[in-house]
Amino acid sequence: MKKIYIVNLSGGKDSTAMLFKLLEMNSTIDYIVFCDTGVEFPEVYEHINKVNLYLRKWNKSITILKPKYNFIEYMTKYKRKKSKYRELPYFFPSYNCRWCTGELKLYPLLKFKKDIKNRLKDEVVFINYVGFTIDEYKRANRLKMKETDHQKYRFPLIEAKMNEKQALFYCYSKKFNWSYLYNYIDRASCYTCPFSKKKKLKYIINYRPKLWQKIKFLENNLKSLGIKSWKFLPDQSTEELEKKLKNKNEGSIITF
Repeated sequence: MKKIYIVNLSGGKDSTAMLFKLLEMNSTIDYIVFCDTGVEFPEVYEHINKVNLYLRKWNKSITILKPKYNFIEYMTKYKRKKSKYRELPYFFPSYNCRWCTGELKLYPLLKFKKDIKNRLKDEVVFINYVGFTIDEYKRANRLKMKETDHQKYRFPLIEAKMNEKQALFYCYSKKFNWSYLYNYIDRASCYTCPFSKKKKLKYIINYRPKLWQKIKFLENNLKSLGIKSWKFLPDQSTEELEKKLKNKNEGSIITF
């Protein structure tokens, strides 16, 4: 059975630190995969380009996977074909329907792996490198329990006993800093994510008005369609969040 080693690169500090650590150890890497949701922070896209340039000296490059529709298109143009929501787009993700993970990351990656298997015309076991830190060993254990004969998982940062803070400063030591985005947020996940911590939402509202306007656009679009669950958060709209989190006496002093 042929082994294929895949680095799952989200574009954030942990997966980047994992990639650099693997390169330093001369670990086997067949593919470095980035799933583009269409709603990453601009700094993340800049970072991906910078990493791609860095990888040239290793004779490697990032494979960018794109879903059929990006996040915004799934919430504006896409029409569901089944269920009571037929002909309607997706709503903001919720704990009951976290559709974004499947549509934007899982399914494109599964298709990518299927194409590899079909091309090789052989039995394949995929060794997936995942950027969980030592802080996330419980998540790693849960993922490890899902292993099959064809899907295995490795956690290089946990093996190196590296935590999130160490991962960030390890990237800084390599001159990768995301324009110091991590000074303001804890995780560089999609800016449209309703699961974001209050710190991240407050940052977007106060200092990234263009990104916040895109979230408000999506909310207004759902509302105009007469959808009951139109709010950005299950219990709060963007307007309500602004009232709570906007700094009344502080202008948008950070510009990007």
